Amino acid sequence: MQIEKILKNIVIGGVFALPFVVLIVVDSMFFPYVVGKNIAFRIIVEIIFSAWLALAIVYSMYRPKWTYLLLSLVTFVGITALADLFGENFYKSFWSNYERMEGLITLLHILAYVVVAQAVMVSEKLWLWFWRVSLALSFLISLHVIIQSFSSDAVRLYSTLGNPIYLAVYALFHIFIALVLAFRRVVLPYERYAYFATLPFLLYGVYLTSTRGATLGIIIGLIISAGGVAFSYRSNKKVLATSLVVAALIIASSIGFWAMRDSSFVRENNLLNRFASISLTDNSIFARTIVWKMAIDAIAERPLLGWGQENFNYVFNFNYDPRMHNFEPWYDRTHNMIFDWGIASGVFGLLAYLSIFLSLLVLIYKTTNFSTIQKWLLVGLLAAYGFQNLTVFDQIVSYILFFSVVAWTVAVTDDVWKRNEKIETGRDSTLLWVTLIIIPIVITLIITVNYKPVKANKLLLGGLSDANISITVGDRGDTQRGNTASRQALEKLNKASSLNTYGTQEINEQIAHTAKLFFPKEWIEEDIKQDWYRSAVRAMVFEKERTPLDARFPVFLADVHSVFGQPDLELKELERALELSPNKQTIILKIANNAFLRKDTEKALALSKEAYESASGNVLAELFYAASLIETGDIEGFSSLYEDGKHMGGDVRVLTVLVRNEEFVIAERIWEEYMINEGDPTAAFALVSAYDSLGLTSKAIQSVKRAIELVPGIEEDGERILKLLRI
Repeated sequence: MQIEKILKNIVIGGVFALPFVVLIVVDSMFFPYVVGKNIAFRIIVEIIFSAWLALAIVYSMYRPKWTYLLLSLVTFVGITALADLFGENFYKSFWSNYERMEGLITLLHILAYVVVAQAVMVSEKLWLWFWRVSLALSFLISLHVIIQSFSSDAVRLYSTLGNPIYLAVYALFHIFIALVLAFRRVVLPYERYAYFATLPFLLYGVYLTSTRGATLGIIIGLIISAGGVAFSYRSNKKVLATSLVVAALIIASSIGFWAMRDSSFVRENNLLNRFASISLTDNSIFARTIVWKMAIDAIAERPLLGWGQENFNYVFNFNYDPRMHNFEPWYDRTHNMIFDWGIASGVFGLLAYLSIFLSLLVLIYKTTNFSTIQKWLLVGLLAAYGFQNLTVFDQIVSYILFFSVVAWTVAVTDDVWKRNEKIETGRDSTLLWVTLIIIPIVITLIITVNYKPVKANKLLLGGLSDANISITVGDRGDTQRGNTASRQALEKLNKASSLNTYGTQEINEQIAHTAKLFFPKEWIEEDIKQDWYRSAVRAMVFEKERTPLDARFPVFLADVHSVFGQPDLELKELERALELSPNKQTIILKIANNAFLRKDTEKALALSKEAYESASGNVLAELFYAASLIETGDIEGFSSLYEDGKHMGGDVRVLTVLVRNEEFVIAERIWEEYMINEGDPTAAFALVSAYDSLGLTSKAIQSVKRAIELVPGIEEDGERILKLLRI
């Protein structure tokens, strides 16, 4: 019995440790807000699962209680595993990467957690204290973010979670958990007041994140809860009236805010203005609606099992919409859990995912261990969480909270609080032997799953730190130390890459990125530059060969070749990338730029025109098209383009191309028109820069004088530039 008690306490202690994961921030790691939390979660689950397994093998009372909810979760994980196996990139689907730390490995840990928690946490008191601990931590997190608001210039805050969206959903859960605990059947008055006291802090924390999806989710969830309570207690005038008043206040406040959305009070407050700017034309919402259309097309292409987890990048490349030119070039999520799971595991996986929510609702309805008000608050929680998941994606903290609710609900089913555990004695020796067998297995599992990725991560950050030191000291003139630090950085990054973990892709990308930073440094020794070049090429070739249908790595490899002066090799990679993502303007424009460098102006013109016409508002495509027209001598075409893009008059790049082609009159005219119409002080010396870059000092001096005449308040800067030009 002593061994049983020890193992059971290990499980319970591990479950109670999980709420503290939110506090983990490891600055010595790449993605410090993500990796540490996930590694801690995995290690804790591996330990408690191993302890539970020993108990379940020996004692039947610890074995899973199969409910529709648990079966839904098992089915979901099983279908997702099949989808990953037959998807585009099983390795990444299984392991994910440092930035996300999701994949099948995380789903398996979540499943293990739910199985263990619902089997061992079979005491009302245990779950009550679990949520009390979690709520107390959420209160501290809220205090922290409020303190942050007095010392940070950031508009949107995130405390220890690293992302405002993550903090918002964390607070969302605890707002409803506080209410669920407050409306237990038996609760002391001071205890209920303590739960209520956390609400202003949690709500203000959500406000400081300025997260619209979570805010709307909370509003919808509370209205549903209040409406449900009113319906269930329609014969109780006091409860009915209170519920209707609460719902009415929430609705009236929301309508009132929306009515005031154009007031100066709202518009001059960055946080309130963000809430007031909700519309389909809002940049983030506009981008997501485009991405969702891509997702629908991709689900239709592979409806049964989808593409596998972590493979939305293929969808984004294959189905790229040119209207995305102003947004993130390498989306890996749809920012909608319905579409995310539809992409990851097809219609079957999506239905299994939704069945978890449906089964949870059924169990909440059936159980007699929650009061009616608690049930409606849990329904409101699911509504709030489900709504905010239409605009974001999950991460480890929201997973822990949601699946803790799942385990809690499974545990309370069929009056589990009241069940009498069958006493099984005389099995201590068996349990001891089982435990001794499992211990080396769990140690091996922990090392296999966690040690190498952590080591590689620390080497990665160490290498990037050395690279930063190298550039800093080298630029200051300490070239010997700069070269030494550069060698050390490359050595650490190569070693991190050689460990071949799920972080290898990110490590290899950092090798390529850092190599490009070192190339223009004149103080770097040539052999070190070439070592960086060879390592960057090796890293990107490795990734390209590992994922031959991903346009990302040919583009990155092309960039490396471009920086190191290899235009032919650059073009080869860009052409491959264009095959994989034929509508992506960034790739088309890179090929156009390559054509410029190789003096193939006609090809550059055709490509830049294609990119420009594919979607309106692409300033970079417009710039390339304008430059191509000028370089090919089509000044009439440029003039026509300029009529629709007067801002080009203030663009030093356009002015430089005009000056290089000796179109001085046009350059001066469009710049002067721009300055007269816009009065933009940031473009006052744009034409000066264009002339000076080509050694036309006298014209540069004339332009400075003209700028001083046109733009008030720049006299001092103008005189300073004149002195420099006359030296």
